[in-house]
Amino acid sequence: MSTYADDDTRVKLTGGDTDFINASFVDGYRQENEYIASQGPTDNTMQDYSVFWRMVWQQKVGKIVMLTNLVEDGKPKCDQYWPDHGITKQYSEINVTCLTEDMYADFVMRTFSVKMAKEGMTVQQFHFTSWPDKGVPDDVTSLVDFRHRVLQTKSPLCGPTIVHCSAGVGRTGTYIAMDLLTREGEAEGSVDIHGCVTNIRHRRTRMIQTADQYAFLHHALVHTLAFDSKPVQTEGFANYVSDSENEQRLIKQFKQLEISMERSEEEQQASERNSALIKSNREGADIPGNLYRPRLHLGKEPGHDYINAMYVNSYKQRNHFVLAMTPLEETVADSLCLTMQEKAACIVDMGKECSLYIPDLDTQAQFGLYTVDNLRQKSTIYSVNRVLRISYNGQGGPSEHTVSHYQVTAWQDNVNTPESATHFLQLVKEVEIKAASGSVIMHCKTGGGRCGLYAAVWTLLEKTGIEHEVSVFNTIRQLRARRPNAVVTTEQYAFCHDCVSEYLQSFDIYSNFS
Repeated sequence: MSTYADDDTRVKLTGGDTDFINASFVDGYRQENEYIASQGPTDNTMQDYSVFWRMVWQQKVGKIVMLTNLVEDGKPKCDQYWPDHGITKQYSEINVTCLTEDMYADFVMRTFSVKMAKEGMTVQQFHFTSWPDKGVPDDVTSLVDFRHRVLQTKSPLCGPTIVHCSAGVGRTGTYIAMDLLTREGEAEGSVDIHGCVTNIRHRRTRMIQTADQYAFLHHALVHTLAFDSKPVQTEGFANYVSDSENEQRLIKQFKQLEISMERSEEEQQASERNSALIKSNREGADIPGNLYRPRLHLGKEPGHDYINAMYVNSYKQRNHFVLAMTPLEETVADSLCLTMQEKAACIVDMGKECSLYIPDLDTQAQFGLYTVDNLRQKSTIYSVNRVLRISYNGQGGPSEHTVSHYQVTAWQDNVNTPESATHFLQLVKEVEIKAASGSVIMHCKTGGGRCGLYAAVWTLLEKTGIEHEVSVFNTIRQLRARRPNAVVTTEQYAFCHDCVSEYLQSFDIYSNFS
């Protein structure tokens, strides 16, 4: 069903064959026409996309927020109305060049040079890629962080921000309402969600399309207005963690972190079904649903694809980590199958005791259709580093894969945190270099506790280095949306802050963060 802009709120273009574009002005918090809610450009609705770029030019738009993928569930949702990176395209009398394109797990940032005649301006596009059509993101944190990134990026242009999805109503309305109401709540200490949605629907019909999107808006506002989740600038982080209120603040934040994030009913049911696979799950381990669980297929019969593991994003890469349960005797072959399928660059074993699948140096061990050779081994004060060759000889023909294996030894059993933040950081950076070209499988007994801490610290360092600010709260909450038992104690939460501090102290901030 198409949505058309009302005549009294629609954007009216000048010049060209028509003044019409399916886009509407929407007021912000105490600011008229702060947003333009637009349909996503397609060649059916906007021909050569020149009307869209004419709107950008005439309204002096500095930021475009895009909330749809080009194709979703096999259906086209929006056309690529911009040129590829490094390319210039002409849209009628307007030239657009894509100067930069930076990919992240949940979004893409692009910078465009937009020129007409001898004049020019720079436009930023923020393309959120983790929002399903008519649905909602898995967790509000990713969108909260995305909005923060949009706000933190300064533009010299004073025009409205264009927000668009496919039809320009559901996801577009949810994002605009979240931004508007967060500003209102921060300024006034209260919000009128129903009144806001009614108002923006007067500007463009059907804004916020579903009950799920309306509920998601409430959850997002709890996060932005009730939780202590705002990022801290790197240059102020040392003072932040050393002030007298820090201990109480961490306890308060951790209690907020404990406020449960409901899995969808479908995921809860899948988790219950998977918990019945007793031989594949340790007692006390987190039981995944099906949404982000890897499916085993190498040499497997249909219906036998289960493994207790979960894909998790780093800041830069989607599904970069696999957080898995340390294999039981019955699941060693499944663990090797996972490593082969993923073509994992590294395995990080968070157990002090050597895992069942590790043979002695220069020997091999057989596990069903898999053979493991221990090719090299050396010890450091915090880990044992190995190179393993895994060979498969089953259906589909023989194959082999070599993987770097790190066994963490500087973390005592029954102790919540590793012995040293310094050594833990060294291990994280070492694995990061090795895993530049592939995914990382991490495992511990619960599938989330220790390897969740490792994934959290990795992501925090990555984000700190790129953004020059960090919210430990948001990083952990986003991780827990997939692995609920990741970072489960206040000690581990505090250790994450220690690691960021250690990282920032390890070099001159002003020379490296300029």
